[in-house]
Amino acid sequence: MNLTMQKLNCDSSLYAWAEDLVKQSFPLCERRDDDVQRQTLAHPDYHFCALLDGQDAVGVVGFWQTGDFLYLENFCTLPSLRNKGYGSAALTLLKSRGVPVVLEIEIPCDELTSRRKGFYLRNGMRENPYPHLQPRYRKTDAPLSLQVLTYPQAFTEGQYALFRQYLDDNVDVVTRKV
Repeated sequence: MNLTMQKLNCDSSLYAWAEDLVKQSFPLCERRDDDVQRQTLAHPDYHFCALLDGQDAVGVVGFWQTGDFLYLENFCTLPSLRNKGYGSAALTLLKSRGVPVVLEIEIPCDELTSRRKGFYLRNGMRENPYPHLQPRYRKTDAPLSLQVLTYPQAFTEGQYALFRQYLDDNVDVVTRKV
């Protein structure tokens, strides 16, 4: 496996493929509408990338990187390639970028969500105790309670507050200033 990331824009040959994979992998409440996604590509902190194994596209990551953290917003691999090590390899790439990594997961309530949380914990992510609502992707979205995981250690209350403020100012489509 030789995993790399290729940053995408609307003109990239893999953009439509990546957008489709995100739609297949995430419910509507966990992703942006197409037009808002395209607008978000212009934000300097936002990276929408294809995961490549050599020349083969195997997955997608969407993340926001600041000097203080990397917020992993969307992360998925092709369904036919799940459980083949690509997820762990992608997390290793992201963790090597020199800042803490933060992501949100569903609060485990069944076998699938429990397995997903176990995957992240096995890959070094740490649980955080702070009540957390996902940033909204459209005005009609209902609040969605999620759990925050971070790497290499849990956030302090101050770190979490800075992260939350960043989400409200930049990621939450309804309130963002950009």
